[in-house]
Amino acid sequence: MAQAKFPLINGFKYSFSSIEVDIGGEIFTDIQALDYSDTVSRAKLRGANAVPLGITRGDYEAVMSFTLSKRGAKDFRALLGPGFKEKFFDVTTTYTEKEEGTTTDKVIGCLIIGNENSHSPGPDALIEVIPCDVHHIIWDGLDPMLNMLK
Repeated sequence: MAQAKFPLINGFKYSFSSIEVDIGGEIFTDIQALDYSDTVSRAKLRGANAVPLGITRGDYEAVMSFTLSKRGAKDFRALLGPGFKEKFFDVTTTYTEKEEGTTTDKVIGCLIIGNENSHSPGPDALIEVIPCDVHHIIWDGLDPMLNMLK
């Protein structure tokens, strides 16, 4: 197993400015936040014993949300077109720093499940949160489960 090289004296670690986000085939530089995750819900088979007899493979779930400027969200919906909540798209996030190398995650089969706006007085630009249902996430080239449907 590779180990991280510490400390990094002359160079940079990944930060939000290290990412490039491709949403539906377009690079969005006005992205304010990007959150994606996956989980596996497993169940244990129990019997007449103190220890489990086995465990199920489980159910895989993935979700994502991203936040764009108000204009960016408008442009994204226009990219998808009419019926935008019924159009599937992928999101590719590439993290790059010279000392860290490149990492690429792909969020596959995204479908918008809502739009969230919350505005208040102040100097901040208006933003929109776009939550999505997701088929699966490829973590730096690795599928999360064996025998994934594609």
